[in-house]
Amino acid sequence: MFGLEFSYGGHKYAESGTVVVYKGNSAGLTLKETVELGVTYYNLQEINEIITYMGDFWHGKDYDPFRKNCNDFTQNLLKIICE
Repeated sequence: MFGLEFSYGGHKYAESGTVVVYKGNSAGLTLKETVELGVTYYNLQEINEIITYMGDFWHGKDYDPFRKNCNDFTQNLLKIICE
């Protein structure tokens, strides 16, 4: 969406663990596939505001590979922005 990737990852700080990078530039990994997940009517500024808001609740120190991870973040984000 807008040539960007939105994700959540862990670190040791009580700050946002949300990350926005250019598509295919995530943590030095190679993008292998893009999957269309829905349609959004939000513009880029609105998406950025939503990601910033979510960062207040998705702190890096709270990351847990089994209970609060990047997949959970993505599922919550999609519920908000996609039809």
